[in-house]
Amino acid sequence: MKSSLLGLALLAAVPLVAHAQIGYADLTFNFGILADQSGTPIPDGSLVQIIALTSGTTFSAPTTTSFTGGNANEQILFSGAMDSADTTGIPGAMVLGGLPSYPQLVEIPIFATSGLLQQGDPLLLQWFPTLTSSSASPGVTSFGQYGFAEDPTWVIPTLPTTDGFVTSNGEGNYNFFTDSLSALVGPPDSGPDSLGFASQQTSSGAPFSSAPEPASYGIAAAIGLAAFTLARSRSRSRSTSPSPAIG
Repeated sequence: MKSSLLGLALLAAVPLVAHAQIGYADLTFNFGILADQSGTPIPDGSLVQIIALTSGTTFSAPTTTSFTGGNANEQILFSGAMDSADTTGIPGAMVLGGLPSYPQLVEIPIFATSGLLQQGDPLLLQWFPTLTSSSASPGVTSFGQYGFAEDPTWVIPTLPTTDGFVTSNGEGNYNFFTDSLSALVGPPDSGPDSLGFASQQTSSGAPFSSAPEPASYGIAAAIGLAAFTLARSRSRSRSTSPSPAIG
């Protein structure tokens, strides 16, 4: 009987050993201004996604049938609605992450196995102004129907260890502030407003390419500035390392 119980215990442990999970990560994204192709901030309810690349070095562009371009090495960590009203009060700007608002970005399993989510895997932000969280696929989109942002410093965080043992969750804090948002809330400044334009269209699966540089736009809305500043400060206090920023 004891040997049977031992055998069952060993079988139950096999998936953990095979996948070699080593801990968890919590992610927080602070971003804006996300806009459509003309520079108008995307409305609340628009689709926003955070994607990780578990193998390779290049994200694939969305196709008409797949948000990840059919790339099996991409993992969608978050796919949900833009919500500026409840997080910043600034159209097109959002704080995404933290407990308990966005559980998808909390306690993300991290592995030591290639092909699964690991420390150092790249991250990407993409948005679709005309889609919602209920959209099953991008569909056929015309020019200006989605945008993206990425940076080499946007990676799954390193897990804190002591004597070789993971002691707590890895904490990642990522910023994408266009000039207009930085003018309202302060640094960091990721670059011109055009970086936040949705100036892409679905393709046949080609890698992401740099977006054209439309004329920048201005935004005068400062509603919720204090709330956004407070949210940024709170999320930064949870990070164990300096917040990465584009540019």
